[in-house]
Amino acid sequence: MRLKMMTLNAFGPFHQQTSIDFERLATGGLFLITGPTGSGKTTIFDALTFALYGSTSGEVRESDSLKSHYASDEEVSYVKLEFEINQEIYHVTRYPAQIRPTKTNLLRQHHQEISFESRHFNSTKLTEVNEYILKLINLNADQFRKIVLLPQGEFVKLLFASSREKENIFRHLFKTQDIEAFQATLTEKTKQYREEVDKSKYFIQSLIKDIAIDEVDQVITDNQQQMDQLKKELQLNQTQLKTLEKEKNIFSSNLSLFNDYQLKQEKRKELSDLKPSIEEKKLQLNLHHKSLQMVPFLEKLNDNQQNINKNSLKEQQLQSEITQLNQNYQQVVKDLQVKKKKYDSLDSYYLKINEYQSALEKQRQAKTLRQELKDVLRELKSLINQQTLSKQTLTTLSQQQVKHQEDLKKLDDLRNKQNDLQSLLLKLSEEKIEVDKQVERLSSYLELKKNLKSSLKQFDEISLLLKQKNELYEHSYHQFHESLAGVIAQTLKEGKPCPVCGSLDHPQLASLHENHVDKETLEALDKELMTHKSTYERLSLQISEMRQSQSLYPEFETMDDSSLSKLKAKQSLIIQRIDEISQEIQQNKEVLSKENTHRDLLSTKSQKLNEEKMLLNDISKDILIAQNNFMKLTNSLKELIVYLNKPYEAMIEQTTQEIESIRSDYQLILDTQQQIQTTLTSKEQSLKNTKENQEDLNQVKEKLTTQIEAKVVELNLDKDFEKHLIESSLVESYQQEITDYEILHQLNKEQLKDLSTKLEGLDQAMLQQQVVDHEMQIVELNKQNEITSNNIALTQDLLSKLVPENKSMKESLRNYQQYFELSQIASGSKQTQYLSFERYVLSITFEKVLQAANVHLYKMTEQRYTFLLANESKGRGAKGLEIGVLDYYTSTTRMVTTLSGGEQFKASLSLALGLSDVMSAMSGGYRINTLFIDEGFGSLDNVSLDSAIDTLMSLNESGRMVGMISHVDELKSRITNQIEVIKSSKGSQLEIHYE
Repeated sequence: MRLKMMTLNAFGPFHQQTSIDFERLATGGLFLITGPTGSGKTTIFDALTFALYGSTSGEVRESDSLKSHYASDEEVSYVKLEFEINQEIYHVTRYPAQIRPTKTNLLRQHHQEISFESRHFNSTKLTEVNEYILKLINLNADQFRKIVLLPQGEFVKLLFASSREKENIFRHLFKTQDIEAFQATLTEKTKQYREEVDKSKYFIQSLIKDIAIDEVDQVITDNQQQMDQLKKELQLNQTQLKTLEKEKNIFSSNLSLFNDYQLKQEKRKELSDLKPSIEEKKLQLNLHHKSLQMVPFLEKLNDNQQNINKNSLKEQQLQSEITQLNQNYQQVVKDLQVKKKKYDSLDSYYLKINEYQSALEKQRQAKTLRQELKDVLRELKSLINQQTLSKQTLTTLSQQQVKHQEDLKKLDDLRNKQNDLQSLLLKLSEEKIEVDKQVERLSSYLELKKNLKSSLKQFDEISLLLKQKNELYEHSYHQFHESLAGVIAQTLKEGKPCPVCGSLDHPQLASLHENHVDKETLEALDKELMTHKSTYERLSLQISEMRQSQSLYPEFETMDDSSLSKLKAKQSLIIQRIDEISQEIQQNKEVLSKENTHRDLLSTKSQKLNEEKMLLNDISKDILIAQNNFMKLTNSLKELIVYLNKPYEAMIEQTTQEIESIRSDYQLILDTQQQIQTTLTSKEQSLKNTKENQEDLNQVKEKLTTQIEAKVVELNLDKDFEKHLIESSLVESYQQEITDYEILHQLNKEQLKDLSTKLEGLDQAMLQQQVVDHEMQIVELNKQNEITSNNIALTQDLLSKLVPENKSMKESLRNYQQYFELSQIASGSKQTQYLSFERYVLSITFEKVLQAANVHLYKMTEQRYTFLLANESKGRGAKGLEIGVLDYYTSTTRMVTTLSGGEQFKASLSLALGLSDVMSAMSGGYRINTLFIDEGFGSLDNVSLDSAIDTLMSLNESGRMVGMISHVDELKSRITNQIEVIKSSKGSQLEIHYE
């Protein structure tokens, strides 16, 4: 891939359009990109990367902030790149996201856009072009940056990096993340299966304490055999148990007859004991039934008392309501007087409605007249327009007729005038050239004058500062010499000779002044003073040069920016006049070319002129009729115009609503008054009835009391007869107990008789002994069966856990052994001499890098050094990627750390170039003949700098064009082809110097 031309417009710090001709730069093989820090040197490489991939070389500068901050919104930011691959030329223009004009000149935010042109492929679709470029170059943006931009300092780090550090770097360059992931997977799988094996072992040992893993299979077999034997024993015992249970049930059944007879005897005694209680309950039930006859009288008396209480409460409530109603009635009477006044004034509202309706009718008439007037006016305007058009047509036709006649006469004059105009145009062009020169010279003079003023201001400031610094230095210099004896005295010790007099005794040591100055401070002040002197001299020289340049413009000494504006205005007028004359000359040529047409059109225009006059006469008559109608309608509308803009319908609606509201309010207050009167009468009548009802209830109460006293005497009850009343549930209970008692008494008598018959011939003691013997045998068999069942359950539970866990452990152990061995080999163990699989793969690729780098290193070091892999690191650390050098002068192999500073520079640069070559070859991409080396050359000493430049110069032999990004001034004199970045307050500019 060969770069040919790149153009930047409003990109980064570069405001103006700038083009870089890489083909011309390639003639020298080596070119310098120089400029102050922050001027935009790296932006050149950013633009190259952005044109190809839509992204920049740095991590900070985003692709949506690439438009120059110095450019206006109307300016369009873009990068245009021309490059060649296999003798085919490609053109790509990419626009960053920005605010710029649309096709209709409206400012709008645009996303990133692109245009790609070649012989076989053209497109403006972003994704489509990105994919095509990636396929064409076969390098992604990250790989392109690493191949084309070589950060030399980073490769010095790579030169001395450990195998582990190189592994991390090369992993991303050579895409071996999959191998790393594979190693990690093996390690993780090994850990996983180790944990599964340990988990299974722990679980098995929790089931069987202290069991060895190789004994598990035998334990499983023993437990299975034991469980089969236990199941047979359990089946035999269960058969014997069923026989004993059957015999025991027969004995127990016969024995239970004796128990039943005894129970029935006891039941008979219980029934006898209950008889007094039953008789007492019968008596209580008799008194309850008598007292129950008194309940209706008591209920009536209670109901009567409740009615008396309710009636009394109702009387109080009615009295309160009547009082409130009287108060409400007084308020309604007052409100009625107010509503009555409004109601009596309704006639005035009806008069308003009549007036509004009359005005509404006139308003409708006015609207009708206004519409008719609009129609007439529209017709009149149409006729007038027709008349105007007809007159214009008539005038045009007349003028054309005259013009055609005159043009035939004026053609000769026009030819003469054409010659005069051409002479004038030549004179104005000469005048424009002179004015352009004056504008350019005056602009240069004013810019020089402005810069001189700024420099003079800086000169005054630095002069004052230099004076202050000089005074400070002289004062400090004087203090330093005054304190010199005290400084020496601070270093004297007893028994040591004085460096001044040689004495070993120091009886009176000089003391330091309070404000003494040490040597370091004085040297710092001297250095600062020299810096300001240098600035002073530089500004003085600069001002002198500016004044000398200013003397070249004596004619502009009295001129300023207003003079420049006037001169530019004159320039614009001349340009405008030239355009006008040029246009007039062209128009005259067109007129002269139509001479033969004028005669043919003359007769046609005369005929059309007569027809247009007749049409104009008819239109004038129609206009007079329309004007008369317009005047009549206008006079009629004047009388009704006052009614047009008032909302009479809304006014009628509002007045009607007011009438309805007054009528409704008045009727409502009347209804309220009537309602209160009716309610008050009703409440007073209710109060009277309530009082009468209260008297009746009191009489009923006295009558009921008399009846109750007579009934008590009749039933032979106490006055407190209510105590004999029993709850209904208890009455039912007593009755049920009495009934149950009588039934049980009869049943017990019959059962005792039946049991006496069945017990004849049976021995109770013998039956009891037989039951006890069978129960003991059953208990013993159940104990044996329980023990056997528990043993079976425990064995089954153990086997249900042990068998699958043992199977799982065997599977996990087999997997663990496989993955452990693979992981040990892949991760780098003792058997692989601690060389991991990834480092093994990387070492093969890295060896290719070293072979490619050796081509450069061997030449740069004058056939002294070549790289080789040095895997001699000690211990168990990562191995496989250490670098050594073979020294052909001494025939020895040593580490790169033993190289000198200049040799290290050559080695690191060779390594960078070799890596670039290998990455390009591995990606299948084309050779990129341009490299940018971003190196801090300012940190090198003179010898190292010479070595670096000589090394880079030698790259020209390999056909590479190398761009050095640096701000070191010394490089400017060594390298002819230069791209100089000039920084200013208005943005940066490029000055390109070719051989």
